[in-house]
Amino acid sequence: MVWAQVASTGAIFGTIVDNSGAAVAAASITVVNQATQVKRNLTSNDTGFYSAESLLAGSYEVTVQKPGFKETVLRDLTLAPGQRLQSNITLEVGAVETKVDVEAEAVRVETESGESAGVIGGTQVENLLLNGRNFLGLGLLVPGVTSATITGHAVGGGSLNSGGLTGETPLSINGLGREYTNYTVDGAYNMNTGNDINLNITPTLDTIAEFRILKDNYSSKYGVAGSAQVLVESKSGSRTFHGSLYDFLRNDKVDASNFFSAGNKTPLRQNNFGFALGGPVTIPHIYNRNRDKNTFFFVNEEWRVIHSGSTVRGAMIPEAMRNGDFSGSTTFGAKGNQLVFDDAANNFLAGKNCL
Repeated sequence: MVWAQVASTGAIFGTIVDNSGAAVAAASITVVNQATQVKRNLTSNDTGFYSAESLLAGSYEVTVQKPGFKETVLRDLTLAPGQRLQSNITLEVGAVETKVDVEAEAVRVETESGESAGVIGGTQVENLLLNGRNFLGLGLLVPGVTSATITGHAVGGGSLNSGGLTGETPLSINGLGREYTNYTVDGAYNMNTGNDINLNITPTLDTIAEFRILKDNYSSKYGVAGSAQVLVESKSGSRTFHGSLYDFLRNDKVDASNFFSAGNKTPLRQNNFGFALGGPVTIPHIYNRNRDKNTFFFVNEEWRVIHSGSTVRGAMIPEAMRNGDFSGSTTFGAKGNQLVFDDAANNFLAGKNCL
């Protein structure tokens, strides 16, 4: 079987061995997504190798069975977008009815590839506060990632450009320009080809399961970009219903006045509100009544309302000068209301008569 090659999907692979280190062939392996319970059934080859390809990011459970050995279950394997996760499993001799449960390591050293990357997980996406609620702000948590200055209104995150309303990309990765980074959502190209610094779609935070930033030395399968890859994995439904209702408020009533506004507060009314809902697709008494089918949905709607002002300062010529009286100008000499010349050259004095 050949699986579709999508850049954001990952894989769990490894080798099945016994206590002596010998390969265990023809072992039955089941890889299960713990949220959706979608299963992938595999069999180890003659060298004990197995590989579950084209897996979506998430938490997985791997079960290995082989006659003459105890059943082994490895739980809570966290797979990031585009990651190839190695999981070697050692079987113990014993009855099949005996089960060995193994918890995956919370922190692992990347040994499967030489790529330099950082992952922003679902817990961080849900709990870290962001001015403007633009997911790109979380990218600054990854070493080597900075925010470049871009155009746009200062409300909602400054260089994050009003929380992504215009879709401009501010991230500079490894010191390169922001136009050299490629963005994808679930493996689909998400860049404006006109300038390479705008996203076609700016995913809202409540739709993102997690995202991964590949900084350098990554696989050639990604291509396109000369700098880095930002892989966004969207949420999907699960066996149970989950949802949220939210409203994020910014208001000048709880803000300090601008330093340059002479004590007058700049007006600001900003509301970011919406809902998210996901779960199994079920029609009572007709379809999926036991929620055991692999049909899910996830929907998010978000609205943004912003009413804001700005403080602008500038220099103005004094009223006397606007009326033609330059006697108070520091560029005139002691002769009053007339220009001072260098008598020898009959020219304006440098630095004196330049208005």
